[in-house]
Amino acid sequence: PLSFFAENLLFDLSEQAGSLHNLLIFHGDADEIVPVGNAQRLYELSQDPKRLIIHPGGAHQMTDKVHQKDFEQRAVKWFSTCFGL
Repeated sequence: PLSFFAENLLFDLSEQAGSLHNLLIFHGDADEIVPVGNAQRLYELSQDPKRLIIHPGGAHQMTDKVHQKDFEQRAVKWFSTCFGL
């Protein structure tokens, strides 16, 4: 029901973002559900280490196979670097 969405999926991390670190954000600039500005704002407010990757033409569901492959490669590298895996 709509109440689930309102209670669980509508939230703002702005106030907590200053304490976030080890943050890897992927976002598509054609996302029609969550504006790319949300990702940019979270990135600006968070602490290092952090990385923001914007996929040109990327949709919310990341359906583009090139974007999916890029995500896989960069995420593995990020986790390996940040967490010594």
